[in-house]
Amino acid sequence: MNSHRILGHNPAYRALWAARTVSITGDAVATVALVFYASGRATPGPSVGLLLLAQSAPYLLGPFAGALADRVDQRRLLLACELGQAALFGAIALLLPPFPLLLALVLAATALAALALPAGRSAVPILAGPGEATAAYALLGSGGSLGRALGPALGGLLLAAVGPRGALALDVASFVAAAALLRGLPALPPAPRAHDAPTDFLGAARVGWSYLLGQPTARAVAASLVLLVSFGALGNVALVFLARDALAMGGRGFGILAAASAIGMVVGPLLALRPDTRPAPVLVGGIALMGAGALLTGVAPVYAVALAAQALFGVGNGLENWANDTLVQRAVPQALLGRVFGGIYSGAYVASVAAYAAGGLLLTALPPRAIFIISGGGLLLAALIAHALLRRAAGGRGTGAAGVSPAAADGRGDGAAPPGYGEAVRGQMLRPAVVGEGGPVAPGAEPPPDERADEGGAADDRNRHCPPPPRHPRG
Repeated sequence: MNSHRILGHNPAYRALWAARTVSITGDAVATVALVFYASGRATPGPSVGLLLLAQSAPYLLGPFAGALADRVDQRRLLLACELGQAALFGAIALLLPPFPLLLALVLAATALAALALPAGRSAVPILAGPGEATAAYALLGSGGSLGRALGPALGGLLLAAVGPRGALALDVASFVAAAALLRGLPALPPAPRAHDAPTDFLGAARVGWSYLLGQPTARAVAASLVLLVSFGALGNVALVFLARDALAMGGRGFGILAAASAIGMVVGPLLALRPDTRPAPVLVGGIALMGAGALLTGVAPVYAVALAAQALFGVGNGLENWANDTLVQRAVPQALLGRVFGGIYSGAYVASVAAYAAGGLLLTALPPRAIFIISGGGLLLAALIAHALLRRAAGGRGTGAAGVSPAAADGRGDGAAPPGYGEAVRGQMLRPAVVGEGGPVAPGAEPPPDERADEGGAADDRNRHCPPPPRHPRG
């Protein structure tokens, strides 16, 4: 089946894809407006760094956000997060408050986005089905990147035409539209857990964290992501100053530069849609392309060269994003997927918080071009280290630290979703679901091991596919 056809024949996945694309477009518009607003303050470098810090710090709670996503109806969680962000950005648009209060509101909105991140990612294999999860992640990544491509350009135009309030109002509308689209999802109750799985919130988060640390593929992906974000995020702080000062292109030029990177991110995952694409080499190659793009941005003599360099950076970012999601989805059982995604991206956002703080300080001593050269060199080094980590993971096997196995989470030893769970959820789009206290009730009793369904990717793929998988903050 053509990988793109999932958008046509799967209404549940299409609703999620459209909601995320619309919401991310609005986010990108708002980010351009807020960054340009912060860059006009008396202390522009630290102000932009603090703003980006506020947009990253809540993701440090990723393991707890993942534990929540694994324990509640994900549709309700996603709806609540979109509507909550609409209210908070509505307040920002109406008041355009003093900078400290603006940071607090952005911090609160980002906390809701952090709660939604693992829920959205772990819902993909349930909605897409076992044969199309890889394509679904690629298309979700490209849809988000399309939003990041349209958003900055639209944000730059709105800044010039109506100012930051108009751009922020569009972001509010995007959250409302995304919530309306998410109403088209079926209920997404948590996968049933084993009778001896932890029932308390902290215990559930601890199980996910232990699994992440002990599973070779997930651990290698997490370490690689921390490295690439530590260097890649430096460019996020410097980009507005490169466009405004070094290239003399103003707010519109900044928006178009950011859009060029996002257009590359649309293309990147689409290059990986072939069914025989191997995610581990794609991850390493993507990081290397990001490094080359950052270096070329730093030395770009004219604006057109910087545009091309940012597009190259975006292609690499899109490829590594797809590889991350695909490798994690293949390596981790459905009942732990939200917590593991949350743990991986919390590590990435620790790195981004440090990078944004460092970038703001570096800009007080170095020109933006130097920041990009440091970023590019560090990314090329990160690609070499990621290659070594993934080779080591390919030869290792494991389940989780302290003996945590898939069975500890869902009562099964194969890491698969419970039998019939994904089919029951997807079936709600066509017929009423049979729902019990624990979620959709699988038809019949649990079959023997050789008949178990695997909603997150074939179980034997998890056993033999150990080449691995922030994500860069823009991704």
